[in-house]
Amino acid sequence: MQILKKILSIAAMISMVCVLNVHADPEITLPQSTNQNDVINQSAALYNDEMDINEQDYYPILDKGVSDINFEASLSIAQQSANISGTGYSTYVDAIWQAKGQYFNVSPIALWESDNTDVVIAQQGRLIGVGKGTAMVTVKFRGKEASIQVTVDNLVASSASRVSGSYTSAQKPIMDKAKAMVNLTWRPTKNLMGWRGTKVFQAGVTYRGIPYSQTPHQEDNLSFPGTLSKADFYTTFSNGGKTMPMYGNDCSGFVSYAWGIPRNNTSGFVAGIRSGRYAKVGSYNANAPSAADLKASYRRMHSGDAMVKVGHVILVESVQGTNVVCYEQTPAQAIVSTHSFDELASHGYMPFSRGSGGGNYASSGSGSGGGWVKSGNTWYYTSGGRNATGWRQIGGVWYYFGSNGAMATGWRQIGGVWYYFKSSGAMAANQWIGSRNPYYYVHSNGAMASSQWVGMKSGYYYFHHNGRMAYDAWIKGRDGYWYYVTGSGKMAANTSIYMKKYRKTYRFDAAGRCLNP
Repeated sequence: MQILKKILSIAAMISMVCVLNVHADPEITLPQSTNQNDVINQSAALYNDEMDINEQDYYPILDKGVSDINFEASLSIAQQSANISGTGYSTYVDAIWQAKGQYFNVSPIALWESDNTDVVIAQQGRLIGVGKGTAMVTVKFRGKEASIQVTVDNLVASSASRVSGSYTSAQKPIMDKAKAMVNLTWRPTKNLMGWRGTKVFQAGVTYRGIPYSQTPHQEDNLSFPGTLSKADFYTTFSNGGKTMPMYGNDCSGFVSYAWGIPRNNTSGFVAGIRSGRYAKVGSYNANAPSAADLKASYRRMHSGDAMVKVGHVILVESVQGTNVVCYEQTPAQAIVSTHSFDELASHGYMPFSRGSGGGNYASSGSGSGGGWVKSGNTWYYTSGGRNATGWRQIGGVWYYFGSNGAMATGWRQIGGVWYYFKSSGAMAANQWIGSRNPYYYVHSNGAMASSQWVGMKSGYYYFHHNGRMAYDAWIKGRDGYWYYVTGSGKMAANTSIYMKKYRKTYRFDAAGRCLNP
């Protein structure tokens, strides 16, 4: 009987690991070829602020047929030098890993550093001009490194001279909010490490723009100043191997704050365009947009619109010729940036607006002749004499209507994302679903948490691929460490736990990592 119990215990542990290790495959595919020219000029398309990077996931691919990387592999930057037009402009360079006759573009998983972050910021092969001058940018990967000299010209004297000030009543609150987050000044009293070490905010120096961060502590221009006095403000937050400031916001948080909507992410924005929740600006195929259609659509953008691809989103300030002036949250902080039509289209940025169903900032309130209609046990919403379909925001609440106009309730998968709609039809947001196990959680944009950790005031919780909250289970992180969630689902941290079934006491540090697995 004891042997049988032990076998069952081991089998259960193996089964648990197979279920929980849902991120075994790399999140993106690195360009690979026997010809180096095939993998250059790819960094821009690969640029992704939101992906969960673990470079070790790529070692089996990079090391195929390689016995010793010290002698059989090399790292280089494809470009010899780089020139940036001015402050707020960008260019891209490519980090190339060569091994056994194979070339890989490793720009998104390598570490980038600038020796003068007052001139240029470097991240995933993107070089952002911060000030006029020259800097040396170095890329590091697996013990090897390569460098490139970057010159930033003075095409733009100041961001203020590039930003127009005439907005409609619908645009003004959006642009005022974005401008306030970009122009917010703050001064740390201690050194603060920026996103993935991209920049160090020096003690006693005044900075402009909210710092970039992907922690649960997303802040805007109103709340961020108050965080400087918090005890953990200078504590570096770590998640999946990525380090960042404890407080700030990321590109999606920045746009969400400006639009005055619940926190979204780039995947949610893209799914929203495809489902009709957000209105496309112009005409293009949201599943496979052509460069020509995107460029034509950019000409129709207005202040307060946005452009998105999976991994990054940018807020539009104005269209000037074939350039777009933007408010953008970038590593290391929020800035005013400029992008050309060619650059944006080649990277697949899709223009869209906050409204739904077409038209900038459309509101689906009860218009003339519209309203709620119940037929049997099903609710419909009519507008202009027709049943509403797709996403509609009514009275500040999001609803979803099927192709026949029927209001959705309960769980519904839309554009590959699961949402939960209450019995009233209102989309659930930023809340737990379920009165007992299994528990689920939906983010502020309504999307169900899946295959991820979610940080809350009470602690961190993990949700499986099917959305169910994990409890009394071991979770292997992408950083290689083991974590444990208790019977309540909360991650164990800064504690020791004796587990009778393993006859062992496990110790966990403040970040939840098991110190003696």
